[in-house]
Amino acid sequence: MACANKSLAHVVKFDGSNLPLWRLGLDVALEEHDMQSVTDGTLLCPPEIRQVTEQVPSVEGGPVTPTYGPIINTDAIREWKIKDCTARRILLTTIELKLQNTLVGCETAFQIWTRLNSQHNKCAANNMYIIQRSFLNYEYQTGHSAMDHITAIETIAEQLKNMGEPQTRLQICTKIIYTLPPHLHGFIAVWEALPEEEQTIALLTAKILNEESKNAIFEPQEYDHGYRASSNRGYRGEYGSGRGGFSGPGKHHDGPPAAKKPRYNGPLCDHCHPKGFVATHPFAECRKHAQSLK
Repeated sequence: MACANKSLAHVVKFDGSNLPLWRLGLDVALEEHDMQSVTDGTLLCPPEIRQVTEQVPSVEGGPVTPTYGPIINTDAIREWKIKDCTARRILLTTIELKLQNTLVGCETAFQIWTRLNSQHNKCAANNMYIIQRSFLNYEYQTGHSAMDHITAIETIAEQLKNMGEPQTRLQICTKIIYTLPPHLHGFIAVWEALPEEEQTIALLTAKILNEESKNAIFEPQEYDHGYRASSNRGYRGEYGSGRGGFSGPGKHHDGPPAAKKPRYNGPLCDHCHPKGFVATHPFAECRKHAQSLK
C-alpha cells in the first residue's frame, strides 16, 4: 500500500488554476492505491467500539455502573489510518508548496480535499465570466495542431462544467469547427449532413484528424511538382542549338534567368555615333575606336 513518488510522476502538480488536469492524474493514483473512498469522505474513520460489562451494585436497587473494556475494533481503525495517511501523502505530493500553506490544520485527507474544493469553487465563481469569455472568444492558435486546438476548447468547457455552467455538445462542436483554419474545412459539408445523434465530439475529433492527415500527405507532393517545374525552366534538351549548327551540350538553368545589363544612357560615343551606330558605351570604352588605332 506504500506510495512511491515515482508512481505519481504522471500527476501534474496543482497550482490553483489547473484543477481538471490535476484531477485527471490524481484520480488514477487514488484508484490505484484504493484511496478514493477515504479522500472523498465516503469511508470515514470507524468509531471506537468497546466491550461493556455491567457491574453488579453493592446495594440492592442501587445504580448500575457500566465498565468499559478494551477497544475491540483496533484493526479496522488502524487500517483506515494507514489508508488516510497514504491518501494525504498522495495529495500533498501533488500540490504546489505555496498552496500547502493553506492546508495547515487539516488532519485527514477528506479535510484537505474539502478545503481545496471550497477554495477552488470560490475562485471559480469570481472567474466564471472570464472563463466564459475565453470560451466564446477562443481562436485557433498559431503553431497548434488540430488535436491541440480540440483539447484547448474541451479544457475550457470542462472548467465551465465544474463551475456549474456546462456547455452543450452542439456548442462545443460548433466552437471547434468554426475556429479551425481554412485548410481543415474540407469535412464540414459531410459533417453537417450527418444525423444529429451521430454528431459526437469523438467522431468530430476523428474527422478533423483525418483531414489533417490528408493535408499532410498531399501538400508536400504539390510543392515538389511546383519546384520541379520551376527548376527545369530554360532547359533546351541535351544539346544546344547555337548559330551555325551544332554547338555542343546545352546548359542547365536552375532558378530565374540572369538579370540583363542595364541600358547605357550616358553621352554618345564620338566614334560610333557619327557613323550611324547606336552608342551603348562611352567613348573611352569604344572597342571599334581602339581597333582602328592598331
